[in-house]
Amino acid sequence: MSAHRFPAELAATSASVFRSRTDVAPTTLAAHFGYPTARATWSEIGHTYVDVDRYAGLELLERLLADRSSDTFCLNDGRLDGIPPEEQDRRVVGFLQAYFPVPGPFELPGAGRESGLQVSQSEHPVDDPGGG
Repeated sequence: MSAHRFPAELAATSASVFRSRTDVAPTTLAAHFGYPTARATWSEIGHTYVDVDRYAGLELLERLLADRSSDTFCLNDGRLDGIPPEEQDRRVVGFLQAYFPVPGPFELPGAGRESGLQVSQSEHPVDDPGGG
């Protein structure tokens, strides 16, 4: 609905290479447009944001696994504390395999789950879910 109501604003955001203050976030727009038009309702959801490139973030993964107090979480990578990417990968993969021990219906068989190693994007590119 919001795409039909705000086509110029959404087109300008889509055309912009870099984000700016005037950009419109479609998800946010949908939620804030949905409430006053009776297409959405206010609610709360427990959310945790984790920088896995920070030592504190890696410690937070352990707490998330232990208490499972968040309904959702976002894992953000980077290079803030200089944690080597291999260490981030190892810790994140270990966390995700422990948090989600049963493979999802869209996971490829043998995609690193048994070995505890992360499958590189070159082995299974994001835009090629078939892995070939």
